[in-house]
Amino acid sequence: MKRLLILGGTSEARLLADRIVDRFSRRVDVTTSWAGRTARYPDVSGKVRVGGFGGVDGLRGYLRQNKIDLLVDATHPFAQKISAHASEAARQMNTPKLNLLRENWNLPASEYLYLTEDLNEAAEILKQISKRTFLTTGSQTVSAFSSIGSIWFLVRLVDPPTNKLPLKYYDLTIGRPPFDDAHERKLFEIHNIDTLVSKASGGRVPEKILVAQRIGCPIILITPPSISEGDSTTSIEDVIAWIAHQV
Repeated sequence: MKRLLILGGTSEARLLADRIVDRFSRRVDVTTSWAGRTARYPDVSGKVRVGGFGGVDGLRGYLRQNKIDLLVDATHPFAQKISAHASEAARQMNTPKLNLLRENWNLPASEYLYLTEDLNEAAEILKQISKRTFLTTGSQTVSAFSSIGSIWFLVRLVDPPTNKLPLKYYDLTIGRPPFDDAHERKLFEIHNIDTLVSKASGGRVPEKILVAQRIGCPIILITPPSISEGDSTTSIEDVIAWIAHQV
């Protein structure tokens, strides 16, 4: 039996694990690894591990100790560090690896759409155009906006923060996506949101983006870093075929 490690972080990782267990249950032993940055993680078929590996050396040791035959990187598009570690560890161990990427959003060009890789640049743009911002880029990015004292923020997080956020004016909304149209529209209306800040995470375009587009609300998108090294696909079917070829 082949041993497969899926580096998770996306809904696609969960779907992939479910598909592999369903099709290859007697030929592939599947473990999905979640980073553990949130208190909850999705239910998934097969085995689960939670937490970091300890860099390239730690991941290489995990691959060796657990006799991993195949590696799929299905991490979040912004998880560049673990993706880089995975590429190097797989290279050193000569472990076949495939990246499952999300398709980029193809949003129409608009005077209300701002694209940047830099959170600091996003903060500068906000200072010029916003008074009430819906901030949905995650807890690790909030500090980039801490110097802004003229804007009220609605900050969405997956888990309640353990400490006060470094923002002068803000409120919190806690929840795990996906969110439907009615939910997102209500947030924009109740809080008089005039600007949305989001990561361009790829895959299905979320309702918050569609709502903002419909009402003419400016959107600042934080674009992801470069694509992971090695063979890549955006299709779960391609990953299934790749595994079938290996086993």
